[in-house]
Amino acid sequence: MTDLAWGGGGDAIIRGGDSDGAIASLRYSLHLAGMTKVLPWFGAYLTRLPWIKKKTRKFHEFSREMFLKRQARGNSESRDVFYHLLGEGSEEGRQLSIDALQADSRQAVT
Repeated sequence: MTDLAWGGGGDAIIRGGDSDGAIASLRYSLHLAGMTKVLPWFGAYLTRLPWIKKKTRKFHEFSREMFLKRQARGNSESRDVFYHLLGEGSEEGRQLSIDALQADSRQAVT
């Protein structure tokens, strides 16, 4: 999914582990997403708990870092998801805010 979203960065399998904890954090985030889908009102409270923030932080940092690397790399020949989200294929360019793009960065791999 990281290759589709950002045109690279999915080397955890090649490295043979989750040295930075991003995959474990992603797994935890997906469990939370499942719970909040059933109880949407609970999500606003759940994400404010300090231990929840701590466990999901690594994935947020990883996705933000991958987005920033992709953005800095510029126009991608691979036409990944962010090729379209950044508006690289259009004359108008990016239409979304940086905050929205970073949030989309997390969603693109989940």
